[in-house]
Amino acid sequence: MKKKNVILMNLNYVENPDSYCHRLAPRIKQLCYLSHLDKVNLREYKELVYNIVQGTVITDKFSWFLGQVKDATDKEQLYKLCRNSVNKARKTEYPRPISQ
Repeated sequence: MKKKNVILMNLNYVENPDSYCHRLAPRIKQLCYLSHLDKVNLREYKELVYNIVQGTVITDKFSWFLGQVKDATDKEQLYKLCRNSVNKARKTEYPRPISQ
């Protein structure tokens, strides 16, 4: 049996399609705009965030994020949570094997 060499590539969590930050990242500008719009109330804003991250793989961090969304008291706070999560995910790298 021939042993294959495994090459690891460092990716950040925004590049990981299973991460909730992967889904949030392209929508950050929209979330910022809506957080300052009076027509959108907090309940609708939370619903939008839930819809964006729906179907993401459940992890401890994702469960924590959902708890923070649930407990948010205003749209600005919720937007900052999303923005900071994406920024932190861009800086957090993990090794991922790639096929040759």
